[in-house]
Amino acid sequence: MRLQTAADAVRCKTFPMFLEGRARQWFQGLPPRSISSFTQLARLFSAQFVSSRAFSKSTAHLLTIQQRVEESLREYMVRFNNESLQVRDRDDKVVMAAFINGLRKQKLYTELVERPPKSVREMLDRAHEKANAEEANRLKSAQERQRDDKRRRITDQGDVRRDQGRKNTYDHPPRSRPLGGDKPWTSLTAPRARVLAVMEQEGLSRPPRPLAGDRGRRDQDLYCAYHRDVGHDTEDCRHLKKEIEKLIRRGHLGQFVRDGRADQKPGGFKRDRTTSSHDRPRGPRDRTPEQGVQNLAGVINTIAGGPAGGDSHTARRNNRPPPSGESSNKRLKMYEEIIYGPEDAVPLASNNHEAIVIEVITCNYKVKKVYIDNGSAIDVLYYKTFKELQLEDKQLIPVRTPLIGFAGPPVRPEGMITLRVTVGESPKCRTIPVNFAVVKEPSSYNMILGRPTLNAL
Repeated sequence: MRLQTAADAVRCKTFPMFLEGRARQWFQGLPPRSISSFTQLARLFSAQFVSSRAFSKSTAHLLTIQQRVEESLREYMVRFNNESLQVRDRDDKVVMAAFINGLRKQKLYTELVERPPKSVREMLDRAHEKANAEEANRLKSAQERQRDDKRRRITDQGDVRRDQGRKNTYDHPPRSRPLGGDKPWTSLTAPRARVLAVMEQEGLSRPPRPLAGDRGRRDQDLYCAYHRDVGHDTEDCRHLKKEIEKLIRRGHLGQFVRDGRADQKPGGFKRDRTTSSHDRPRGPRDRTPEQGVQNLAGVINTIAGGPAGGDSHTARRNNRPPPSGESSNKRLKMYEEIIYGPEDAVPLASNNHEAIVIEVITCNYKVKKVYIDNGSAIDVLYYKTFKELQLEDKQLIPVRTPLIGFAGPPVRPEGMITLRVTVGESPKCRTIPVNFAVVKEPSSYNMILGRPTLNAL
């Protein structure tokens, strides 16, 4: 339709035919007989919708365009091209400089800097080739990832079927058979987490292979201290069971074997039901040789709660002592008669009310200022002493139970660690494994030995 030479009245009448939406509403809202010419109508229309006009951008705008972190090369090229089309009087050198400056650090950026393109067309052709290679590599990686995930799912399903029905306790021999043999797993006197801590301290533990499968699909509430990963409990770890069984057959870890069912190293710990705990022979692990005291690496000078009874409500409930009565009396066995004479009279109370502070030996260090607290239900190792013993945070076993009444509000331990501690001096000394809760709290002491250690001694 040609209206260039038409009269103003005709042009004003045909103008609303090309309007829609807000523009048509604006035209219909004009007062009657308010337009005298098409020039006036065009001026009012331009003034009303001036904000909708697209303004051209300068070449300086291109220098602000940067490739985003998750943006592919092809997406960056499309966005840069759309922005450059809005720039009038473009200069090819400015366009090339802006495109190269906006690239992330990658192979294309290095090549364009080392060998600058001679034109915009050459630059875009080289970028297009890199974008095709980038997409091909991305598709290849996705295919390999899907294939690996499928293999892991098949492996995990096999592990789940093998682990079904396995018991979680350590004080009863499970029905599964170790290492393909005919004998059941060796019955232990301590949780496998504590046995693992001693293995790591004595250098008997080898790093296991990482767990297969997707970590996000595993049970996040179960943690294995051997694999240092989630998915199953330390007590149910079949790889740890096999490793412990191998060490026991080689003569190690005799102090954890129940009823002496495994071969012992010469002088190793072996429980005898016919002797009392005081008359039981002690091997090298239960006393400190003079040579060990002389070869010390250095000297370190300077509560209720905790996972001593278990790290969950169920574990603490199962660990409660039996009620007093006939059932508990049956467990008490006296092997020798103890008679007190006049020479064993209890000394009179003195005016000495000082705290009991001793020194012990652990990790080849003599640790002083060790506080004895028979009111504490947990043995505490302060973090500053933990680091001075040259121990690492990765050796800690995570725990969730806080310490109550320790230092005001509940204190969450950094973790648990089992160390062999020697109390006393040769020949009157005793070495036992102590399960410490490591805490980051200020204190004038290096350790606190509570009821668990006192009862073990």
